[in-house]
Amino acid sequence: MGYKIEYSDDKVSAWGGFSVMKNFNDKLGLKTILHCLPIPESTSNNRYETQDIVESFLLSVWLGCYKFSHTHVLRLDDTLKQIFGWKQIPSDTTYKRFFQKFNQGINNEVFPVLQEWFFNQLKFDNYSLDLDSTVITRYGDLQEGNLKGYNPTKKGRASHHPLFAFLGNERMVVNSWLRSGNTSSAHHFTEFLEETLSILKNKSVGLLRADSGFASDTIFKLLEKKEINYVISGKMHAPLQDKIKQIKT
Repeated sequence: MGYKIEYSDDKVSAWGGFSVMKNFNDKLGLKTILHCLPIPESTSNNRYETQDIVESFLLSVWLGCYKFSHTHVLRLDDTLKQIFGWKQIPSDTTYKRFFQKFNQGINNEVFPVLQEWFFNQLKFDNYSLDLDSTVITRYGDLQEGNLKGYNPTKKGRASHHPLFAFLGNERMVVNSWLRSGNTSSAHHFTEFLEETLSILKNKSVGLLRADSGFASDTIFKLLEKKEINYVISGKMHAPLQDKIKQIKT
């Protein structure tokens, strides 16, 4: 039995499955919310639509790109352009210029609103909120806020000290702030918590959890004032052990 081999003009792509992500974006209304946000736009006559830049950048992340230079893989696949309805796909330099337009003021106007819009579409409540900080070692002096502080893995090396808020059960990042390397874990905790609760404003906190870096009287009083149940670990140093021994009830 013979097989007949024929050639076709149909385009073939390894990323055809991303039509599901296209439908997901459309169902969420991603481009609609992006159009309403004060995102900086180019004044060039040959500019890309802001919504297309953001959507294509998100796609590059989903494809596994973790450097701007990796995003060129999108430009090599015409099928992706057809799936998402793009006339052209931005280059890595276009992405760089786009994100360089963002400053702290624009970040504060755009990202909390975007996060609130996203989490408002998810059905959950009485959630566990986990707060944590980490240290990111930096090399070179070009990054803003790249300062020396607590760095357990590279002592004396400059770093950043970002702060994160997670949904414990859903395993999703709600909020994050990039801070200078010389800050403590609890630095700007009040402002960060207020913004995080604003993002999740239609939902209630069942339990807040954090490590010993957030063990301070100021934080305890704030959480109790807001009537938020919390579990925060503390370092078992000698004075604290003595206090515990004195408790008779």
